[in-house]
Amino acid sequence: MLPRFARGKFSPKNQEKYVGTKTPTYRSSWEHAFMRLCDEHPNVYQWASESIKIPYRHPFTGKYTVYVPDFFIVYQDKQGKKHAELVEVKPMSQTSMESAGKSIAKKKQVVINMAKWEAANAYAKQNKIRFRVVSEDQLFHNDLPQLSKALDVPIKAVMLKGRKNYLCKTRLNWIISDANTLDEIDVEALIPVLFWLHWTKTGDISECNGFYNSRRTWLQSLFSSEPGFCTGEVCKTHRGCYYGKLRQAVFKADIIVINHSLLLIEASGSNLLPEFNSIIIDEAHNLIKSAYDQYRIDFSKKNISFLLDSIDPSHPRNIRWNSILMKIGDSEPAIKKMRDELKDLVSNTQLSLKKFMTSVSNENEHLFDLEKSYLEKPILRNIEKKYASVNLELKDLKSDILKISQLLNTLKKAILEVDPTREKYRILHKTLEREYEIISILFDNIMLLTENQDPNWVYWLEGEFKTVGPKGQNLDVSLHASVIDVGKKLNQNLFQKIDHCLLTSATLKVNDSFEYFLLRNGLEMHSDVHKKDFISPFFYSDQVTYYQYGGGKDLSKDPHAMADMIYYLHHNFQKRMMVLFTSRKSLSDTADALKNKKGGRNLPLFAQTSGASRPGIIRGMHQYSNGILFGTNSFWEGVDLPGELLEILVLVKLPFDVPSDPLVKSYSEYVSRSGGNSFLEFALPECAIRFRQGFGRLIRTTSDTGKFICFDNRIISKRYGEIFYRFLPVEMNSFSEITTIR
Repeated sequence: MLPRFARGKFSPKNQEKYVGTKTPTYRSSWEHAFMRLCDEHPNVYQWASESIKIPYRHPFTGKYTVYVPDFFIVYQDKQGKKHAELVEVKPMSQTSMESAGKSIAKKKQVVINMAKWEAANAYAKQNKIRFRVVSEDQLFHNDLPQLSKALDVPIKAVMLKGRKNYLCKTRLNWIISDANTLDEIDVEALIPVLFWLHWTKTGDISECNGFYNSRRTWLQSLFSSEPGFCTGEVCKTHRGCYYGKLRQAVFKADIIVINHSLLLIEASGSNLLPEFNSIIIDEAHNLIKSAYDQYRIDFSKKNISFLLDSIDPSHPRNIRWNSILMKIGDSEPAIKKMRDELKDLVSNTQLSLKKFMTSVSNENEHLFDLEKSYLEKPILRNIEKKYASVNLELKDLKSDILKISQLLNTLKKAILEVDPTREKYRILHKTLEREYEIISILFDNIMLLTENQDPNWVYWLEGEFKTVGPKGQNLDVSLHASVIDVGKKLNQNLFQKIDHCLLTSATLKVNDSFEYFLLRNGLEMHSDVHKKDFISPFFYSDQVTYYQYGGGKDLSKDPHAMADMIYYLHHNFQKRMMVLFTSRKSLSDTADALKNKKGGRNLPLFAQTSGASRPGIIRGMHQYSNGILFGTNSFWEGVDLPGELLEILVLVKLPFDVPSDPLVKSYSEYVSRSGGNSFLEFALPECAIRFRQGFGRLIRTTSDTGKFICFDNRIISKRYGEIFYRFLPVEMNSFSEITTIR
């Protein structure tokens, strides 16, 4: 059984293996899990916690200080060879420099971490041992090794992400050698990548703690893996690429760990993975959301312009393949002419794109309100009529895109005539093939978005107001479309193609039934679906006290009243508390009201406001024993704060979807057209699932305890409220005055 709190002393069962001089202390569930692995795994011979001190030079003060890695371990691999390692244990969310945001202090901390790890690498090399930062998820590093041990058989598991997550050595070498490609900011951003390159085994760019890419959205795309580049042919001069090696390992693995998105890409026929007939889908309640992300089309000026840049031979980022094309053109005038035509065509298409998107924005400005606090997404009921007013601009854009496609096809054939073996100019061959595929998909998407409207799809616009100099705001509109019922797609592309599928989640049942989950995921017609409940390891009735507000006031509309209640809870209990909101405006207003109370400015409040990063907010909860976390969408699930890290959880409002959202509204109408009740059969179940996910943030281990408080009185005042408290495995205590909570 886990210790009661997330921080505490660990007592090794196998004392002879522990060689540290002091009792090991864990400061997170990750560290506790790693200690258990070291203590119990038969291949680990020795281990110690915080036993080695490594001097390093502080990058800002210039003074030498001490870095203490989390663990020292000695273990035996499958070949019987012994290894010694220094290990720093960090969850992925705490190692990504993306989390630094705009904070100078956070950026400085990353620089300090890099200095520590550079010193640790030097120490390890000097002592002929290894150093690594463990930053993979718990499934891969904890659950699978335990499974292997339980079965007493070796299990070879490989974790695979989308190829753009992996560095390509060849492409990195290109952009470094081509000085005109990068500016000073880009060069500075790449320095951590070069350090990280010396020790990474996977090439997974998320491991690179110092890489900060928010100012150059395209920088990672320049050196990440892409189709056509990650092949043995192209990359062999740089000892292969990480993604290629990983793909080879995948085909030899017993278990392949991927996310929902990659699974759906594979189901659509990408052929990235070896053939499989059995899958396990964890957190299966999120499969629908991943499916909507997969089966939709998005068209914006910024993204399309970026794609066109990748096709323009004169663009600085394309200097490598352009140089090859120019060299061929010196002896082949026809190819030089096509190269110049391609450059001009892309330039014309950029202008056509700008004219079309500007016209769409101007024609639809009346649909968007600058004063509204949320992003409007008007649905297009008749797309041909909607785009009739910009038909001339749309016609020009389609024509230009089609001309690029035709020219690229002709150029491909011309290069093949010059190099029929594809050996001399293999990079150019691959590049042109990739570009032809890009422009073909682009043409298909613009046709799907503007012609031949499919009744099974929903079409909508999104608008964003951007500041343009001192004059004010400018509207930037984007085009979108999605299939309405993704369950049919899931059934067709995924479930019908496999023999065995295990779907798991704590929130698959609604109203004590699996029917809603089966319907949404296209499984309602399968006769061979087996449903099973498993007893929770948690004793919720002993671990949780549930308080439900039953007063007559709608607290969600009164941020001052909510602030009063939160202030009381904090002052009275002095425990770590998480407050979950359904809108950023409500969160911001409540945070402001709380800060304006006596001593409010000094409260340890970590709010998901503009500029705040999720990892930074969570770090704040670790640092203060009475921290208050204000979160919205991303904090309703996937947040792990066990023990004393969270003992009071407050839900401000029931998490119903925004009714006007195109995906929500279109599916609601679909249910109604089919003779159903969209509120009872869609809106309510979706809200109940999310409500239970929010509740799940409180109890993470068998020893956790805490208070669960819901401020939304509809659970008591509305007839449908019963579904929510029946969904929770605890008894409800109603209250009208916050002072009655004990």
